Amino acid sequence: DLEWLQVPPDQVFVSKRVQYCHWTQGMEGDLDPRHLAFLHAGTIDNTEEHAGQASAEWLKQDLTPVIEAVSKPVGLMFAARRNADADTYFWRVGQWMSPFFTTIPGFPGLGPLSGHAWVPADDGRSSVFTFSWHPTRALTEEELKQMRSGTAMHAGLIPATFLPLCNRENEYAGPDAPPATQPWMRIKHFQDQDICITESIGTGFNRAEENLGSSDAVIGRVRAMLIGAARALGEGREPPGRNPAEYRMRPISVQLPRRTTDWAEEIADAVDTRPETFRASV
Repeated sequence: DLEWLQVPPDQVFVSKRVQYCHWTQGMEGDLDPRHLAFLHAGTIDNTEEHAGQASAEWLKQDLTPVIEAVSKPVGLMFAARRNADADTYFWRVGQWMSPFFTTIPGFPGLGPLSGHAWVPADDGRSSVFTFSWHPTRALTEEELKQMRSGTAMHAGLIPATFLPLCNRENEYAGPDAPPATQPWMRIKHFQDQDICITESIGTGFNRAEENLGSSDAVIGRVRAMLIGAARALGEGREPPGRNPAEYRMRPISVQLPRRTTDWAEEIADAVDTRPETFRASV
């Protein structure tokens, strides 16, 4: 019952790309809410949807958000809490749903939401499906144009292939990108930056050499849940995800009073995938 599979065809756009990394390596980028302010700060500044939005400044200014997560039968709902004004916090909320589905809050306003399916091909390649959908209306021609061109949450593709146009051969900047002081400054779009980071780590990185911190709490919990599910399956017990109704969750970004004691309860109605509960992202 993933929401993007339940809406009418004109309310969803799907793309597929090949990504040269282990599927968990790519997926963990979606599980790291803190990286937005570091990897994507320049792109946020140059994205029309973020222009003039207070939340864009909150994202960039608070470099150490509080990361929290709530267990769900099918995975985790996690949130990054950043300072907003004197009386409120800014919360960006997404989900990881077993085994490889992630969700990403929309741009500020009543625009589409996004998600990924990180499907393993082998240890060094993944088939990445990106979904953009709107719970209550058809996608506009302008939205579809951006998605097809790779300037939104989707990667632009080499025609007639599933290979990203921006790839390691052109330093992830595309074939016609102008020179810059540093190579990374040539990479202009969200997905291209994410692909660059996850592929350039290499396909065989030794996780024993990591130094995970509190901001990696979601990644740690997801790894533990995947390992636990695999071991349980080896013992003959079914993994999570057998009940379709448990997948009825959507992402959201909201501004909540600082006195709020249970953010998950406060947004419970908004993340339930009924059309009438859809709310604008902040």
